[in-house]
Amino acid sequence: MKLYYHPISTYSQKVLLAFYESGVHFEPKIVNLSSEERTDYLKIYPMGKIPLLVLNDGYRIPESSVIIEYLDTEVLTSRAFVPNDPVLARKVRFFDRMADLYLNNPLLTLYLESQKEVSQRDEGQQERAFYQLKNLFDLLEDALKKGGWLFGESLTLADFAVIPPLALACEIAPFHDYKNLQLYWENAATLASFRRIQDEAEPYLAGLAAKTKTGPES
Repeated sequence: MKLYYHPISTYSQKVLLAFYESGVHFEPKIVNLSSEERTDYLKIYPMGKIPLLVLNDGYRIPESSVIIEYLDTEVLTSRAFVPNDPVLARKVRFFDRMADLYLNNPLLTLYLESQKEVSQRDEGQQERAFYQLKNLFDLLEDALKKGGWLFGESLTLADFAVIPPLALACEIAPFHDYKNLQLYWENAATLASFRRIQDEAEPYLAGLAAKTKTGPES
């Protein structure tokens, strides 16, 4: 299998967590969508989004949640990331959707706005993003009051959706006042799989920071 992704993409990191936690082998294909590579990648996947999993027979599986469910049902020997119980599975998928829509996406909005000149920032978008984040933080704080991961002692699709954007939230929208969520994040940060993801992203983040600091011509 080939996985097209980028190390600093939070949606890519979501899938990488599932791969690294399961130990499933894949061929990495790093794609920089802001470079000339985008043209070549569009020939593989015209939607131009990452991550994308391409099977040995050429079949393409896009979207982070769908890729993880594919691993869960078609590759792993048992359903490790989405519970067999239909009620619990629905709850896991609910938190996955909530994390993508109201944690990941608002944080990406805030990050992109932070890269603009102050006078060019959209205050309305920023307010909506912070509003969505507060509501999602409240939801997670309540769900995590029992401790552990979101649904017991094992990581699920829901955790894979929540953990990567929390690293971004630490810089953009800190959640220190949320005791349960803060403890959850501290535990997540010690995961070998997540440390590996952060180590792999570091060179790209350093390059991005240098480019932002010195200007686009550097």
